[in-house]
Amino acid sequence: MGVSPAETEATTWHMDEMERITNQLERVIYGITLNEQKRIKKECSIHLIEFEASWETIGIQALQQTIEQLEISFGYPKMHLVSHISDSIQ
Repeated sequence: MGVSPAETEATTWHMDEMERITNQLERVIYGITLNEQKRIKKECSIHLIEFEASWETIGIQALQQTIEQLEISFGYPKMHLVSHISDSIQ
């Protein structure tokens, strides 16, 4: 005995319903109006586009070089301190 199409329909949330409910919850939780919510979402979208564009400008190679430089600069002092430990032990 399976679930009837009517039961499936009654228990299934559609994406537009989920978005409507999510938007309502945001307004209630944050205490904002619909217009404020729209403005915030627009601003966030703009910031996301700017952020993604900056990553494309920087490029993944620049990120890799930065990470490597940080690893070297943070790793070297630790290795240097280890050399002093062996001197102290002797």
